[in-house]
Amino acid sequence: MPAEVIVIDQTPGGSSAAVARAQLAGRPAIALQYVHAPEIGGAAEARNRAMELARGEYWLFLDDDVELERDFIAALGAALERHPELDGISGRVTNYSPPPRWRRLWLRVFEQGPFRDDRQPVYWGTIQPRGDEPLRVTRLGGGLMSFRAARIAGLRFDERLQGASEGEDVDFCLRLAGGGRLAIAPQARLRHLKTASGRKGEPALQQCSRVHAYLYWRHWRRQRVWYGWLNCGLGLWALAASLRRRSLAPWAWLWLGRRQGRQLAMKAGT
Repeated sequence: MPAEVIVIDQTPGGSSAAVARAQLAGRPAIALQYVHAPEIGGAAEARNRAMELARGEYWLFLDDDVELERDFIAALGAALERHPELDGISGRVTNYSPPPRWRRLWLRVFEQGPFRDDRQPVYWGTIQPRGDEPLRVTRLGGGLMSFRAARIAGLRFDERLQGASEGEDVDFCLRLAGGGRLAIAPQARLRHLKTASGRKGEPALQQCSRVHAYLYWRHWRRQRVWYGWLNCGLGLWALAASLRRRSLAPWAWLWLGRRQGRQLAMKAGT
């Protein structure tokens, strides 16, 4: 079976099918399925539509704001072949800079237990790989992850998460049987350009509060201590932001994000 590219185009107005076909011109080993669906409300729903059409042994999800190095796909495929024990594997983002010192300290102190995001130090370059060996992680990034198709059969992304669908990637990985065996392939490199498309432009505190609340109420309700500790950190963040702005708005962002996350999780049936 030849390699296949499935494009789910959510842009309103005219189709970009001609552009996609032109980019694949001269590559007869790659088949193209193009779907123009501006009615789709977010990245999660778009991925689900692609999964309904996909075939093959490995499925790779890419967003439209990533820029791959030449050997990205080959490196991912090689890592999956060398490590049959892995269920899914992701690439390494190369253009993320470490956050400010206060933010790194906040993350180190307050994101504990299941809330710790072990992808980010790899992206920042603070964790260095040993040769070509994949780095084991507990979650993959939505716009740059691949799976063995057999391991995600029947799974779908949570379409209640609209727009950029923050948190859908972690949720999806957590719903793999046994939590999944996941890794980042250091030789599969790409840049994430973070376009504004589909993003809400909301305060970072609100987004952080919503994503963590969603994951807590959907998956980690037994982790009350770590969630309580995380909320202490979010409270300190809101307090510092309020003093700096001389406004109570950050507290509203915190509570709104928490309420939104819980509501999303409840709608998901947890």
